[in-house]
Amino acid sequence: MSDTKNNYKVSLGLKDHYVICNWSNIGDSIIRQLHDTSLERINSVSPIIIITDKPERIPNNLDKEYEGVLVIIGDPATQSILKRAEIEKARSVLILAEDDESDKADNKSTMIALAVDSICSSVHTVVEIMNSKNKLYLKYTNADEIVCVEEIGGNLLAQSAMTPGISKVYMDLLTQSESSEFYQVDIPDTYLNHSYSEFKNKIFSKQELEVILVGFITIESKMADDGSAIINGHGNERMEQKVYINPNNQEAKHKFIKGDQVIVIAYDKPDFSGII
Repeated sequence: MSDTKNNYKVSLGLKDHYVICNWSNIGDSIIRQLHDTSLERINSVSPIIIITDKPERIPNNLDKEYEGVLVIIGDPATQSILKRAEIEKARSVLILAEDDESDKADNKSTMIALAVDSICSSVHTVVEIMNSKNKLYLKYTNADEIVCVEEIGGNLLAQSAMTPGISKVYMDLLTQSESSEFYQVDIPDTYLNHSYSEFKNKIFSKQELEVILVGFITIESKMADDGSAIINGHGNERMEQKVYINPNNQEAKHKFIKGDQVIVIAYDKPDFSGII
């Protein structure tokens, strides 16, 4: 693991990497998931850049999972430092809630999300927040996913009480391993303008694929609490990913457009390009 402090004009020459903003006690687990050795079988291990103004919190770890991890010291809400991490070329940006008072931590995460927007609004951005009421402020950013720890913990506990053992299913699917995982797979061009139902029937007829079709993801207008579309500073509607799990009959009529993806459970990421 290496670090860099100065000379922010020098390009690191990275692309398709992960950028982690801030550091907390879950950072180690994230590093180990993103660099799990099971990923080597599909050649998907990507470099990781950590941006933090508290580098002393990061463990000086020599484990294999920490190979290809670079630390940039500075405030991740600063544009020059985000540019140093070349976020416009990144696979994903993860903004962690620091181990701090919840509102203060969420305010910092929101500021970082806005700074990311100002540089590259299209990069996939995941924001962790501590207090669910603060999700409101992130609606007006281009954050793709907002993860609230208190919501996940509470929901998982309730589901486990109603359906004993379900937490083990969630944990297995959420942990990178040699078993089945969730994958998002691009819709083949041959299935654009075809419905989800048609695609599902084709997948079911191809038993050799060994996949479970879970749902699909498309792009829709981002909506405010009153049901109106959220407009950005240029007068255009903000867009966001919309996930449909086990679509009902009406939702399954959705006609795929460019950029849509299906969600599957499989041992390896499947290739649907040749299903027709």
